[in-house]
Amino acid sequence: MMVAYGSSTTKVMLISSGQVLWSHSHSETKVTAVGVIPCASGTHNENPTTLWMGTKDGDLWEIDILASGIKQKRNNIHFTQMVLILAHESTIWTLSDDGKLSVWGTAISSPESQLSLFSLSDTPKSFRVTSGFKAHIADSGLLYVCKNKLISVYQPSLDPTVAFNVATGIPANAYNPTTLNTNSITSPGVFVRSLSEFTCAATVSSSTDEIFFAHEDGMVSIFSKSKMVITENINVTGSRITSLCGVCNHLWIGLKNGVVVICDTFQQPWKILKEWRAHNSAVVAISCDYNRPTYNSDRAHISLPVATAGASDTSVLLWDGWLKADWIDADMLAHSEAFCNFRNIDVKVITWNSGAAKPTDLEEDCIDATFLEQSLPSSSPLPEIIIFGFQELVDLDKKSVTAKSMFHSKKTKSDNISTSSHISHQYKAWQDWLSTTLEHTLKGSRYRMVQSSNMVGLFTCLFIKETELPNLHDVTSLSVKTGLGGLHGNKGGLIVRLIIDDSSLCFINCHLAAGHSGSINRNNDVANILDIKFPQESDNTQNTHNKGIFVNGGDGTMVLDHESCFLSGDLNYRIGLHRNLAIQYIKRGEYDKLYEADQLANQLKKNANLRLRAFQEAPIKFAPTYKFDVGSDEYDTSEKRRVPAWCDRIFYKGTSGAIQPIEYKSHTVRVSDHRPVSGLFKVRIKTVNNERRTEAYKNCLDRWQIRFDEMTKVCM
Repeated sequence: MMVAYGSSTTKVMLISSGQVLWSHSHSETKVTAVGVIPCASGTHNENPTTLWMGTKDGDLWEIDILASGIKQKRNNIHFTQMVLILAHESTIWTLSDDGKLSVWGTAISSPESQLSLFSLSDTPKSFRVTSGFKAHIADSGLLYVCKNKLISVYQPSLDPTVAFNVATGIPANAYNPTTLNTNSITSPGVFVRSLSEFTCAATVSSSTDEIFFAHEDGMVSIFSKSKMVITENINVTGSRITSLCGVCNHLWIGLKNGVVVICDTFQQPWKILKEWRAHNSAVVAISCDYNRPTYNSDRAHISLPVATAGASDTSVLLWDGWLKADWIDADMLAHSEAFCNFRNIDVKVITWNSGAAKPTDLEEDCIDATFLEQSLPSSSPLPEIIIFGFQELVDLDKKSVTAKSMFHSKKTKSDNISTSSHISHQYKAWQDWLSTTLEHTLKGSRYRMVQSSNMVGLFTCLFIKETELPNLHDVTSLSVKTGLGGLHGNKGGLIVRLIIDDSSLCFINCHLAAGHSGSINRNNDVANILDIKFPQESDNTQNTHNKGIFVNGGDGTMVLDHESCFLSGDLNYRIGLHRNLAIQYIKRGEYDKLYEADQLANQLKKNANLRLRAFQEAPIKFAPTYKFDVGSDEYDTSEKRRVPAWCDRIFYKGTSGAIQPIEYKSHTVRVSDHRPVSGLFKVRIKTVNNERRTEAYKNCLDRWQIRFDEMTKVCM
């Protein structure tokens, strides 16, 4: 059973069928808390009939879902918004946000009665807790409330001999900043910054001594019930945490941006199992009730629905708390050798911020003229896929180009044609040059250009060996604008995806936000690019859902649904050193010391919410690729004298062992202030045997049943 309540209507529905059991409109007030009230025949009925509801004005209602309307009301106990209605042993707790706590005792009722044990007409015992609290949770007979980064603990009871105040003023940052945090989603390190205010709290069944308190800054504090102290503070996300819920061994975390993150708190350190955008607004509630499991029609399987609600949504979404689809997907991947035949292909990724250079500019220098020959092998084996990703193929400093590309709908037709023809000519020139040079350089091997896409300064060109064309299908591309809040294509990404045999590959060419202090903007750019969805699936991909072509339970509409992903481009992350010291390290080849100050390297270590943490990068053994004086090998000698940086990078993400980096290097081309970077990768490609896969899937379901039985023993 599920209760959905909001500003004007409350409904009680059966989860299994969606049937509405009870409904009531209350446009004059808002329901803010609901609790299931035990009947005499049992504390936890599978299908309870009595609910208490609390409103924003402090009113309490009793409803019988088998009857219409409200059975009883009480409006003189609480006078501010209700936040909690909880059945605990032989009492009911009701709590309002002004700190008034009422404890209700049982009314007289026969043991066989299906009537409520409690009545709103009774007089409860009143207590006072900290008012204006920001988070609260009831657990094992204790009530925890949080305000001003302090935790207070109370023990409500009708027994006058039981002390109400257990502990007050426990600081949130009691975690010792001189010790290492060995249980963190980030790498172990020293926690130095103070915590922000509390937002919500939850418990996890596998952690019986712990309560998890969330904060506005994305931290989660672990509170020891036995020690009455915060033991650890974990940086989970960069976004405000708006809701928490424990589901078996997992902590479900709702964020202000509508994303839900699932963490395995049993593993040390914690592991993020899954994250996705569930709502278009803040996830204000996540709920799961173990005491009232939901069975399927034959009662053979217990479902564990987890409900989430968005701040501006009119619907409640239900998710599988067991994460069955994800587990099966991972298990099938782990046993893929039972039903797949494998082969390897080589993939060459080349990225370059060309600084608006034209192909003819390369001819002015003999070394520049051999740029492509430098980056491609001259002998077998030649890569099956070669992908070029350019940034700033047009001069983004020319306002006439960038402005017209942004506001073209407001310009005249002739202006549009002039701008378009200039950009198109530049793309066409590079496309022709790449095709011609490949043909001359890689003699004896024929390549076919299968995708060419562009967006303002970004340009991607994908070539594949002609011998692979029969194995290739579903080549699709799309673009993401991230400049000026997504309005402008001077920054963003071009994404190309394809399927070879029964393996999916995705290539992202990025140009992220500029500036030494722009790391947060760059992080957001990456998130926006990775969150883009491909358009409606083609007929080809619709037929691949059950063949294991995509991963993470995906269907190919998301970037990270693909088996092998490559993200490259001018990522624009800088190095946090003084320029003279950086150049000294470069001259001595001490790239490891440079890397310690690399913004992206530090973000990968410390920022659990950075989406690039899902990717890997081969070790960097070349000098920073930015910023050079054009036409020379000298780093920036202009007035700004920028610190050299590894702006140009290639990252990859694949299933276990699917991608092996072979080569990662930069190349000398002086016509731009950036150096090109290339990477060669060996990628495992599979062909699925459908008959063997069917048998493997049956075995997988048997393994799932064993795991399911183990989880129900722990969680139910």
